[in-house]
Amino acid sequence: MKNTEDLFFQLALYQVEGIGPVLARQLIQHFGSAKEVMNARKHQLSRVPGIGPTLSKRFAQAGYYERAEREIKAMERLQITALTPEDDRYPSLLKACFDAPQLLFIRGEGWEHQLRTVSVVGTRSPTAYSLNETRHLIEGLQSTGVCIVSGLARGIDTRAHQTAVDLNIPTFAVLAHGLDRVYPYENKTLSKQIEQNGCVISERLTGTLPDRDNFPSRNRIVAGLSMATVVMETGVKGGSMITANMAFDYSRDVFALPGRITEPSFQGCLHLISQQKAQVYTSVENLCTQLNLNQKNQAHTQTRLFMECDPRFEPVLSCLVSGPKTIDQLIAQLNQPGSKLSGILLEMEIEGWIHYLPGSRVERCA
Repeated sequence: MKNTEDLFFQLALYQVEGIGPVLARQLIQHFGSAKEVMNARKHQLSRVPGIGPTLSKRFAQAGYYERAEREIKAMERLQITALTPEDDRYPSLLKACFDAPQLLFIRGEGWEHQLRTVSVVGTRSPTAYSLNETRHLIEGLQSTGVCIVSGLARGIDTRAHQTAVDLNIPTFAVLAHGLDRVYPYENKTLSKQIEQNGCVISERLTGTLPDRDNFPSRNRIVAGLSMATVVMETGVKGGSMITANMAFDYSRDVFALPGRITEPSFQGCLHLISQQKAQVYTSVENLCTQLNLNQKNQAHTQTRLFMECDPRFEPVLSCLVSGPKTIDQLIAQLNQPGSKLSGILLEMEIEGWIHYLPGSRVERCA
């Protein structure tokens, strides 16, 4: 974020208890900026849908600005970058999610806008079978230009990141705590390696501990950053199931590695498949075919000239004839649920029909 003043007020707003990313975005759209939100009077705030008198009182509490100043100094010391959805560097796949983080903190040398991202997740106590298949999957994706996303947890996450690092494949690690620490601690060296050709990502302020309640929101970022999620092994409960279900809700592709029906640690994968929330993962070749990943750095805009337009894309393209639109404007004009529209917009961007502009706006490609 280039505007230090805006970052200061964004950080202050972040600390108001009860104001998550959806309400924060709604407030900023209503008042015009985070500064105007924080300077608004209680009666003005209470008129915003979803705020009311109880939440509006919390904006007057002390300490927000002091903590924002300390955070900016910590970010400078630790070389952390902050992005908002209005920044053109903010990942467009994540921006398409209705609950995308209002502040995304990033550290690393390999951050760049990535369209081809695949998340690989699974249990912290994997079998040798799923560990081997994870390695084979990452190896098979090496020539496709894909970036690997995972959560730096023990087990499958660690194998996915380490294999990507070993093969010089960009990888993003999404953390459930501040970027001033690494959890689990044994992955501290791996985290540094990831930063050389990728980055670590969080929506948490420095000093935030890896509390259990933070992991589900971390998992939504893993799902939202990715065009597809591959679950390599999981029981019926756990973070991988949360990630898979969120990816499904975001209209992203989900794949699950099948295991023996008697193996408890694969019951989650089998459940996802039986509920038709995930396709069966059979091979990396089949995955690449399903995701159209067979050509590295494919020139989407040139390919588009020789493609017939998907009928689902035509209403969106018609809305964009008059100029760029925000996602909220498209939802209102097309009268479509945000979750369904985000999936369509994702496909359109991958195929080169649209691209994103600052301010969460969508523009039709020439």
